[in-house]
Amino acid sequence: YIVGNPPWIKWEFLDEGYKQRLETLYLDIYELFSHSGMEASLGYAHDDICVVFMFVVMDKYLKDDGLLSFVVKQTLYKSQASSELRKFKIEKNGDSDSPLKVEQVQDLLEIDPFESSSETSVLVLRKGEQNEYPVDYQVWHERPEDSVKEDDELEVVLSKTVREDKIAVPDPDEDDELAPWIVTTEEDTIPSLGDGSNFYQARHGIVNDLVNAFFIEVEKKTSDGYLKFNNNPEYTHGDSKDVKLNAVEKIEPEYVYPMVKSRHVNKWNQDEYYNVIIPKKKAAAEN
Repeated sequence: YIVGNPPWIKWEFLDEGYKQRLETLYLDIYELFSHSGMEASLGYAHDDICVVFMFVVMDKYLKDDGLLSFVVKQTLYKSQASSELRKFKIEKNGDSDSPLKVEQVQDLLEIDPFESSSETSVLVLRKGEQNEYPVDYQVWHERPEDSVKEDDELEVVLSKTVREDKIAVPDPDEDDELAPWIVTTEEDTIPSLGDGSNFYQARHGIVNDLVNAFFIEVEKKTSDGYLKFNNNPEYTHGDSKDVKLNAVEKIEPEYVYPMVKSRHVNKWNQDEYYNVIIPKKKAAAEN
């Protein structure tokens, strides 16, 4: 058994020397990167080093039929960047593959165990067995009257939560076992959008990792045309809780934009949003 919580660090936040050392693991040893063309640069779609960390640990320390249980990002199952993980096998220097089977995923996104708006899940893998779909996927929900705290004992957490049994499968519209997962219940028909093209062009959106600084609450518009603001209290937490911009007191309105998150959207309507500072923009040439 191996149990742990690997580092969650996006590629773009690593120093160049460490990136060069990791490239050997990604490309030369574990073959964790197979993109080509414009996508053929490490960091494509925000690679996270927790993936290569996990593969090294399983290769060096986990016996066949052994179990690994790691705290990882819930986005690993649903992002394009993590398609290599979803091969669920260790490919090493052209040697024979070592398959990996997903025993279970515990989705802790809603209860937020680290109180940091993190996308937390627990992934359990068995080494030496082929993966099979559907995957056992359990979603944790807080009871309406309770809130899970970071230092709660397990028994307390269990009493404050309910667990919903679901399954996960690759998106059937992509006809690819490496496709992002769709999570549903066993009773449901797996949804499919069918054939045809999408009118909308998918876009990344904004990169706002320093939310403590860039998420703000606008107090008022001043007589000279500026916006007086404070930091959004929902995002003054974690290692960057002391990073604030309200010392400048006001900002030009052209740098403040409304940003909608999923929590602001209900069926057929959206009635809330966050104010976010966007100091620079880069759009495609045709736009």
